[in-house]
Amino acid sequence: MIIQLLAEKSFSAPTSARVKKIEELQQRIYELEKKQNEFDDWYNNFYVLGKSRLVPFLGHKISLGGYFETGIINIYGKDTENQLSAYSHDLGINLSAEFSEQVRFVTQTLTIVNIPFQNPHNNPQLTPNRREYLGLVYGSLVAQGYVEFSASDFFKIQSGIGYAPFGIAHQQREPFLFHARGGPQFINPDGYDIAPIVALWMGLHVSGLLPLSKSTAGYNLYSFTPGSNVKTLGIGGRLWWAPNEFVTTGISVQYGDREAGSFLSQGFDIDIKYKNFGFISEYGLVNSSGNAGDLEAYYIEPYYKFNENKWLVYLSAEYLHEPGRRDAVTRLLDPFEKKFFGGGVNWLPISNAKLRLGYLKHIYLHEPDNIGAPEKDYDAVEFSAAIAY
Repeated sequence: MIIQLLAEKSFSAPTSARVKKIEELQQRIYELEKKQNEFDDWYNNFYVLGKSRLVPFLGHKISLGGYFETGIINIYGKDTENQLSAYSHDLGINLSAEFSEQVRFVTQTLTIVNIPFQNPHNNPQLTPNRREYLGLVYGSLVAQGYVEFSASDFFKIQSGIGYAPFGIAHQQREPFLFHARGGPQFINPDGYDIAPIVALWMGLHVSGLLPLSKSTAGYNLYSFTPGSNVKTLGIGGRLWWAPNEFVTTGISVQYGDREAGSFLSQGFDIDIKYKNFGFISEYGLVNSSGNAGDLEAYYIEPYYKFNENKWLVYLSAEYLHEPGRRDAVTRLLDPFEKKFFGGGVNWLPISNAKLRLGYLKHIYLHEPDNIGAPEKDYDAVEFSAAIAY
């Protein structure tokens, strides 16, 4: 009898524990199923249907990036009013969609809020009769937008609009990378009809690179339409060569028709990087028919990086001669010849943020000697902040 009671007790205890364990397992399964259903609802409603989410259109891979840059400048001179202006604020949004390994779409949209620099060469015949920051402009534009088909590294073809691959500074895709805000004066023409180059290719652009035994070479070939003669199509090209990892050099050309006649732009550039040192230089010459005159421009820009590339110092020297320049507003002839000397410092507290402080002295050659003519020389100190994402 005692043995029977002990047997019943020992048998019944494990049975009760098993039942409790099964109930706990059932409860855990129920909770897991509930969470799975909640995840399925989120996935369908927010990801698949795109509610409160940025999702790839039709399932294609999309990359999103861009930059923001703001600038404050102080200009002063003997016959230039001391002006301090937060004059430049630019937002760029870059979008890339990959449809396959060979096909992708790239676009960049720029939104700007700027205060224009009026009468930049202190010409008393223009309005206003002295250089000054005046007015406010704002708007958005498509700086790049093209479809690219890549057959191989040696042959890529793009259709649309993009930065012209002329030299180094003109084809710089991200202004964040310039040492001075806006880059060299070489790429900042402010006239009408005459400039170093047409800044955008339009239509077709073919490019490629070819690895050689101990070096690399590449090419660009593209079409464009000059802004002052939109019924024509010009052609441009570039050949570049990198004999090693430290040096890249190239030659560039453009040929087309403007309102003032045909033009041929020629350029030579060299980019040297060795450890913390670097050197950039470009030369450009524009031969123009008609009365526009030939334009000549060049610059050199050595720099040095230190403290794990968080700091950079640079010097710059430039020359720019535009004998056929016309004022962009009045179209009155306003030629000039000048040189620039300056330098600055960049600080990168983090890899995608940059603070710049730069100085540039503008020295005009062959100043007018008539009595009462304002002196053209002036100085500029500029602070800018930029972030890329």
